[in-house]
Amino acid sequence: MKNCYRTVLALAIAAGLAAYGGATQAANVYHLDSINGSDSNDGLTEATAWQNLYKLNLKTLAPGDSVLFKRGGQWRGSLQMQGGTLTGGVVTYGAYGVGNKPRLLGSAPLNALADWVQTSTGSQIWASQLVTISSEKLSNTDFSTNVSGWSVYSPHGIITSVARDLATYFPQEAPPSATTASAKVTFNSFQGTDQTSDAMLYAGVGQVTAGKCYKFSFHAMASAPFAPKAAIAILVQNTSPGTTVGILKNAPAMWTIGTTWDNYDVLFQAITTVPDGRVAFALGGAGAAGSTLNIDGLSFKEFDCDRALTADVGNLIFDGEASVGVKVLNEADLDQDGKFWFDPKKMQVKLRSYQNPATLHSQIEAAQGNTIVSIKKNASNTDLLVQDLDLRYGGAHGVGLGGVKRITFDRLDLSYIGGSLLDPLTRYGNGIQFWLAADTVTVRNSRLSQIYDSALTAQGQGVSIVNGVTFANNYVLNAEQCFELWNQGGSVGSSTTGVTFSHNTCVGSGRGWSHAQRKNKEGADVLMYAATSPMRNIAITDNVFFNPINSLVRIDLPWDGYRSIDFSRNCFYPDPNPLPDAGWLLKETGNIDGIAHPLTTTSPSVFVSEFSTAATPASYYGDPQLLPSPSGELVPAAGGACEGKGYVPVAGN
Repeated sequence: MKNCYRTVLALAIAAGLAAYGGATQAANVYHLDSINGSDSNDGLTEATAWQNLYKLNLKTLAPGDSVLFKRGGQWRGSLQMQGGTLTGGVVTYGAYGVGNKPRLLGSAPLNALADWVQTSTGSQIWASQLVTISSEKLSNTDFSTNVSGWSVYSPHGIITSVARDLATYFPQEAPPSATTASAKVTFNSFQGTDQTSDAMLYAGVGQVTAGKCYKFSFHAMASAPFAPKAAIAILVQNTSPGTTVGILKNAPAMWTIGTTWDNYDVLFQAITTVPDGRVAFALGGAGAAGSTLNIDGLSFKEFDCDRALTADVGNLIFDGEASVGVKVLNEADLDQDGKFWFDPKKMQVKLRSYQNPATLHSQIEAAQGNTIVSIKKNASNTDLLVQDLDLRYGGAHGVGLGGVKRITFDRLDLSYIGGSLLDPLTRYGNGIQFWLAADTVTVRNSRLSQIYDSALTAQGQGVSIVNGVTFANNYVLNAEQCFELWNQGGSVGSSTTGVTFSHNTCVGSGRGWSHAQRKNKEGADVLMYAATSPMRNIAITDNVFFNPINSLVRIDLPWDGYRSIDFSRNCFYPDPNPLPDAGWLLKETGNIDGIAHPLTTTSPSVFVSEFSTAATPASYYGDPQLLPSPSGELVPAAGGACEGKGYVPVAGN
């Protein structure tokens, strides 16, 4: 039976590749099983499947290879895809087995009571904390008697001394005694080099195991602001040549040490098993001339890789999507239950709650600001087929790609995407985004819901060439915008050509979780920010646009060639909502040819006049009489005016 199943699966993959149009060749098929897999396996059969994404992301794939996730499984983190070649074959990412689509989650679970600690008695502010799961691996953590166990590497004389400092120690060690002290690192008045590895303070931590994660914590202060050139700490083997054995899991923005005591965490994931790990402060080029750095209260322990917060948290999803948190940008705004703030320095969430959040909620997913699916650095960004995956709870984009070519996404599900900070004031997150450049790419037969920004988009600033992008037969529910298209690369060297948005259904744009939390409340089915590059052969046809909170189309002028868009054979029904800004067919803003062009209209005739396509009047303006399909999506009633438009449910989706 298993051999028969594998034959059918292989034929299905081959059929998919043939439909995609790429070449095929004999290649490897890798399997991932989140329950019964092991990263010590070879991944080449169901019985020898890998377990974790990190193992897959480290593997170099060849053109024609396939990666299959077991249905019913669940993985946390980011998938870093690798493409194929036109002649060697596409690389396929898909599913095997029976049951629900494999889930890739961009979130960390904060479900346990131990995941939360109240900041002070009665404050009703609860801070997340990363719970460790091993004993201490450092032998000298507080310098109570000496600085033994810690060694210096400083061939250029950048570090002049490391000694106990009885006068300066972390305040929580008070009252002072003979054992309260810190280690003071003194830097030469001449730094000599900017190489971080040319000035190190290090200690052994014993065995580190590939795939496991470790938290290096310490208190620190400096006599002058201390800004490492890269990560302040590294994890290497304790014997020559000191090979790197751990990669960082959190961002370097938190590693500027100030002139008062504070807590710092550096998170590692081991990529190699060694019996003699070493954690090292990498200090070269960081300290001011003649400055000092005090460290105290060190710790190195293992933690559960899936539970770490490594990027800005854009959303908290409670109890299986029953509700979400409300993100605020300042800690002082935590004035109501359910509001949360992310501390980028301590990498923790602070949530207002009248009791431990894990008591009130059985499930808490913290959506982190990492794109769930992207292209691996320096890997091929062409010739990919990605199908049958379920992406959820990411704080950035669900899929974020740029400069890609010959890629197809088929039968994907995406939900609760976005909300993290792009900059200190701007939140973001699209479902599937093509940025700057895309050539011959397709998104089809997919379902997207609860997207912070746009569900489907091709956009860019700077030199941007987009050609042959198709979004077909997709179902979008409660995204802020269903479809977004613009190119601001200017008239020289940038263009967008041959973009088709056809047979999609957009329901409730602007009616999702993000709308109430947004500064800019678009709520449009089609969003078209100003486009300064040539925009040619754009078709928006045979779609169903139903019940956006604001407008069918929001367009900012100038938008090159917008009157030539084929906007025909669509069904649209803006909701006659009593709110003053609702029910638009079209909202325009900006100017064209130097003439101000503000327009907000609910008139079909005015809408038609803005698009020169002769077929536009054939579009239907009225209730499309959507009915739920057996799989839950809304589809036009048979025999109605909108029959044959929009999304058609796909068997097995």
